[in-house]
Amino acid sequence: MLVNLLSVAVAVIATCIPSVFAKESACKIKNLVVFGDSYADIGNVYRLTKKTWPLSFYNNGRFTNGRVWIEHVAKAKKYKMHSYAFGGATCDNNLVQGYSGPTSEVRVPGMIQQVEAYLSKSNRKDASKTLFVLNSLGNDFVFDSSLEPAAVVARVHDSILRLEKVGAKNILVVENFDMGNIPYFRNNATQAAYFTRISIDEQAVYKDFITLLGPKYVRLGPHPFLNCKDDRVNVGFLNLWDLFKHLHQPGQLKRLGITDVIQGCVSSDYKTVCSDPDKHFYWDDFHLTGKIHKEISTAVLKLL
Repeated sequence: MLVNLLSVAVAVIATCIPSVFAKESACKIKNLVVFGDSYADIGNVYRLTKKTWPLSFYNNGRFTNGRVWIEHVAKAKKYKMHSYAFGGATCDNNLVQGYSGPTSEVRVPGMIQQVEAYLSKSNRKDASKTLFVLNSLGNDFVFDSSLEPAAVVARVHDSILRLEKVGAKNILVVENFDMGNIPYFRNNATQAAYFTRISIDEQAVYKDFITLLGPKYVRLGPHPFLNCKDDRVNVGFLNLWDLFKHLHQPGQLKRLGITDVIQGCVSSDYKTVCSDPDKHFYWDDFHLTGKIHKEISTAVLKLL
């Protein structure tokens, strides 16, 4: 089957459907199945740790103070949703083991292992009507900062191929943001610079990956999931680097009512919570506020 790849840097702020797609019918997606880390975990770590992590002032086991972006998408599109994502997950435990918990002592399944769990018990008849999300965003480098970004992107590609084999027609890959900007690293100039460099390198690897397949498979435009008439597998890329850069613009921050893009609302020792979370971009040292998750969902809905 052909793989239809699309980088959606411009789609983040797209507002209309190009006329080239006017005669194409939208894919009949009914399900949302998600693999990844804390940005898409809606309670898996919470259940694994017997409701001890994340702490009580997080939103019912989510690593934020609201709903995560996949929930907004599922509600807006009326998708049946299942998230296999675990906070602290890496792309593949055989490459780098991922951990969660207050001292990172709890082993969690990586993205590849989550895909395997889905494949072991899924109704494959539903695969063609499912939007699959690969949302692995950098824990690999947190647990092993010497790791080459190419190894991570290779696991993303492997996940795409595994899903394709069982009939997947629509896959969304969420690309990483600038890790040097998160509070955990930003307060240390040396670490911030190092993780920004890793993030830049990963962006370059993704660009090369898309370019490599592009001449044969790319269909240009901001709506990768519009056409399911042929045997193609539609693969869209949401670039969080570009989205966050857009949201950090003064006009966007004013629109959102955000005044702090440096410190998390939750203190680094997890002992105190700010009184104005809606003014923060980050909920804690690693995670976004629910308001930013809503912005991610808005960007994703524009792709659908």
